[in-house]
Amino acid sequence: MDINGQGDVVGFSNPDEPGDEVGDFISRAFLWINGAGTAQDLKTLPGDFFSQAFAINSRGQVVGVSFGGPNGARAFLWQDGVLTNLNDLVDVASDVLLSAQDINDAGQITGRVRDSSTGQIRTFVATPIAGTP
Repeated sequence: MDINGQGDVVGFSNPDEPGDEVGDFISRAFLWINGAGTAQDLKTLPGDFFSQAFAINSRGQVVGVSFGGPNGARAFLWQDGVLTNLNDLVDVASDVLLSAQDINDAGQITGRVRDSSTGQIRTFVATPIAGTP
């Protein structure tokens, strides 16, 4: 889905794991560091079965979506080996950050958010505060 200036790649694949015996597609976010022998499974947020990584910046921060559980789709940020629900880092009241689509080198994230009052899907731009992820 994306490649940064260092040649690191993010996306999603269908890992060989239990539950895929019938050929179902089990989407799982991955990060492949340029030159590595294998890609790293970025896992899912708690309670989810699937994830997809959409973008990576030059700092190695990855954004995407985790889904397939009781909480619905949720945007994530992966950095320094930790997958974090973006909804836990922002104050958007009862709105839900559904997916993080891109991240720039300043750490600004764009994506989709569900407006809880109207149910409409809108876009968002999240700008990090100094000293926070």
